[in-house]
Amino acid sequence: MQARKVKTAKVQRRTVAKKRQRGRIPHAAERTISGNNEELLLKRATEAGHTVPLRGLQIQDIFYSSAPELRVLAFKSGFNLGAEAYRKSGGSMGPLQRLLENAGLGKIVYYPFESRSTFTSRALKHWDKSLGVNLHVFESGIISGYLSAHAGRSVIAEETACVFNGSNHCMFLAKPGSLHADLHHSLEFADILRALRYAVEHAETQRGWHGYYVLETIPLFSEPVFSESLKFLYLLGKMTAEGHLPRPEREVALAALFVGLDGAKVTSAKKHGVSITLSYRSETSLGRFVDITSAFMSGIVKGAYGRNVKVSRTLSGRGVYNVKMEVLEGFNNKVA
Repeated sequence: MQARKVKTAKVQRRTVAKKRQRGRIPHAAERTISGNNEELLLKRATEAGHTVPLRGLQIQDIFYSSAPELRVLAFKSGFNLGAEAYRKSGGSMGPLQRLLENAGLGKIVYYPFESRSTFTSRALKHWDKSLGVNLHVFESGIISGYLSAHAGRSVIAEETACVFNGSNHCMFLAKPGSLHADLHHSLEFADILRALRYAVEHAETQRGWHGYYVLETIPLFSEPVFSESLKFLYLLGKMTAEGHLPRPEREVALAALFVGLDGAKVTSAKKHGVSITLSYRSETSLGRFVDITSAFMSGIVKGAYGRNVKVSRTLSGRGVYNVKMEVLEGFNNKVA
């Protein structure tokens, strides 16, 4: 009888694992981002000792700057994250500096003054073209929330210099006040595509901790923003790739690195056509982050190959995602 119970339990575990891989049972890693997962990511983001990729153009920065409403959303979400970080900080400024450094901003120089404070980073990858907008609105929110919680009154940080807006460094100026006019600036669509094409073509292997990619994407996880974001990111990916990426296999792999994935493996065979496998890490294996990055990558593949794309995903027993994209034969670029 005991042996039969053990055998039954093993069969049940195998059945659950198979269903989980097919997406029928949600793994703990994808159930929620608002609870323990976000708290764990925030805890790790305020710790020292990570190897973090040096920050360049990120898709979140570009996407948030596509409309004033999204910039406000990013700022407010960053503000809440900063306030939560302060509540767990013990009252010191160290966790805020580490949080910004783990965002890829490099060594942060902090100067506190009686009526204002400045945070300066000279470590970001410099871009010699100006987009006309300071992009780091999410980080402005983080600084504002942290300092407001510390001061017990409204403190607003504004990015006054940005490497993507003609400066050789990024600087945030924080002082008492309310939301500033900078939030209402946005990128022109032509500038968005120009920035995305540049960022994809210059993407590099990003080794180190990638948890901040998820923290920065959290503002997009709630409806109705989530569904609209999927559509827009797919469109952006498609238009980024169409007629502008001369070597599809290379550019698809670079696009995966650009959005914070572990990589993309492109396989081409005469009988089976082209397939792409996207690899995620444990800290980025959250259902909605996978959805958002897959939407952009689907658009990239569609634009690069001019054919429709079939997408499927699996979740390993370790809670790590793999996404497979198959380029369908027999459909040309005119098919929606």
